Amino acid sequence: MIEMNELMEMVKINELMNIIVNNEGIMSHQLDVPLLQPLI
Repeated sequence: MIEMNELMEMVKINELMNIIVNNEGIMSHQLDVPLLQPLI
């Protein structure tokens, strides 16, 4: 069950990343910088 939960978390993260990539063309890059800075 633990492995399955980890897999589901990775899938959710992957989906979020895909949404961010798909929205890059729509949103200005000014919004991307504040969102990504906490990750760096």
